[in-house]
Amino acid sequence: MNSMNSMNRLRRHQRRRAGLGVSFVEVVVAAGIVGMVFVAATWAMTEVTITKTVKSTDPPIAAALAREIHQLARTLPTAISGAPAATQAGNVGNLDTLDGARFAPPIDALLGTHSELAGWSQDVDLEVFDILDLSAPISGALNDVPAHDGTLIKLTVDISQRGVAAGSYIWWLTR
Repeated sequence: MNSMNSMNRLRRHQRRRAGLGVSFVEVVVAAGIVGMVFVAATWAMTEVTITKTVKSTDPPIAAALAREIHQLARTLPTAISGAPAATQAGNVGNLDTLDGARFAPPIDALLGTHSELAGWSQDVDLEVFDILDLSAPISGALNDVPAHDGTLIKLTVDISQRGVAAGSYIWWLTR
């Protein structure tokens, strides 16, 4: 009986000791959870940095300035004028005057100047594409291709702030 009591005491002691210790599986699970938390925190910090960088270039202003050029381009006559690329609002006549144009300070769709946005600029490029093949332009200059139903005009507006690119925007126009 005495040996039976000592066996029971030994088992109880082993059960208590097992309840106090940590198994290898528990350590691995805990390490996995800590690792996932670390990865999530690192990812979150990276996203905060990227968001701060994007917001610091002020994309809403860049998008608005690009839309102004798009709205202007939609209202201009598409006939070829032969005039050089515009550098200020007063030089804009037909659509071809936007090809290669640079506006600093930027202009709006009504040909007004945004003098309050000094440091910002709008660079405009027009390319002509065959409607059946948009992989390569027919011509890099609007003046080189006569208007016909089989072409599209790719309007690209690059916005920069103090020489640093703030956005590039593309629209397709018909003639």
